[in-house]
Amino acid sequence: MFGWRTWSRVEKLTLIGLVIAALSLLAALSHMSGKGGASKATTAGLTPTATTTNPVTDHPTPTYLETLTPSEGDRPERGEAQLDGRNFPHSIFYEEIGGISTASSGCQEEDNCRATFYQLGGRYSLFTADFGIFAHGTSAAGQIATGEWRVAVDDKVESKGKVVANTTPESISVPLRGGQVLELRITVEEPGIGESNTGVWGNARVK
Repeated sequence: MFGWRTWSRVEKLTLIGLVIAALSLLAALSHMSGKGGASKATTAGLTPTATTTNPVTDHPTPTYLETLTPSEGDRPERGEAQLDGRNFPHSIFYEEIGGISTASSGCQEEDNCRATFYQLGGRYSLFTADFGIFAHGTSAAGQIATGEWRVAVDDKVESKGKVVANTTPESISVPLRGGQVLELRITVEEPGIGESNTGVWGNARVK
């Protein structure tokens, strides 16, 4: 004959505790496999890498100088200019070179000179432009103006050259190497008609 066994109070509490513990363990395992388990497994052992910002590449797209305010020197006209039949819509240029005096420290009081400075803050690596001189006439001897250009970075001349007015503009590309101050300088050798000469930095930009 089998008889019913009477459980003591201690045994009942022990059994209830075991059941609760087992249910809690199953719930925890289900939560880990459903939400966090896969994520933790795939990211284990990976070390986050810090990202750094290179000041020279803060401006990945070109910035036209017509949008910048000069920090010192002559204030150029801004906008569209034409050289040798080509349009340069984002230019800086100086009209009547030789007819109006300049107060720029980069010209040393030369009336046939224009010099402008831009603060770059070390954010750019290259300056490009097409440089040319537009003359509205010639001298009695048939001479035509020529223009000398110079690009300096942090008071160091990086590149320079000379062009004849009303001819194909010269393409210029000058490394900036994260410099702080860009100086653009024009000197016109004019045959007595200085007020008719316009110096153009066609589509001048930094990037």
